[in-house]
Amino acid sequence: MSNMGKVLDIIQKPGKYIEQNAHDRGRTHIRRIMIAWNTRDKKQIAVWVGLLIYGVITGVLFDIFTPNELWAKILGALFSGIPLIYATATLSYLVSYIVGQILVDKTEGEWVPLKEQHWASLKARVAIVAPIATLMCVLCIFIPEGTHLWSVMNASALGFTLALCTFLLTTEDEQHAKAFGVRDQRTQEIDAALDEYRENVKKRNEKSKEQAERRRAARRERFFGSPKKKVEQPEETSE
Repeated sequence: MSNMGKVLDIIQKPGKYIEQNAHDRGRTHIRRIMIAWNTRDKKQIAVWVGLLIYGVITGVLFDIFTPNELWAKILGALFSGIPLIYATATLSYLVSYIVGQILVDKTEGEWVPLKEQHWASLKARVAIVAPIATLMCVLCIFIPEGTHLWSVMNASALGFTLALCTFLLTTEDEQHAKAFGVRDQRTQEIDAALDEYRENVKKRNEKSKEQAERRRAARRERFFGSPKKKVEQPEETSE
């Protein structure tokens, strides 16, 4: 391969990597993170840590030395925001993966990843991630622009939210269920449990209404006495 071909290949690699991750919703990068830890690739991990430090330093410098104008924010996003979001998301997932591996070792293989646990259906995961992601977005909105950590805090919050969204990636069982147009087993079990819960609540409410009606009737009887029964008069017969 000529030098020009090598240069073009180097230039095209990031684009291909981004395209591949866009196609599989980040699973390619997740596998890369796992491989980096499992093979103890210190060089790769150091690059991510260095990128995080670079993003923090440049973000603070941009907030200190550039005016609060649109062009400055665009430059800050390009040279600080994007690297910081990428590094924060990557290292956040890496830390969660390391914690999971430690738990597996401590429990001698009995630990089950959160996404694979019985309660963690896709509905349950959405119910957990959605409010946290919303809270992070709200925090980003209300961070004062005058602070020198404005760019760093916003980019870090977005990076953490991206890492959190990996919790929503479907499992193999969920993908198979979707392919066949059915709900996966965990979702079916949770839906069945919810239906049973609603039915129990309905029965309890009906029972409470009956008890309340009996108590009201007893109070009426205590204060006003028993309702007198109407005595039917015998019909008069003409002789």
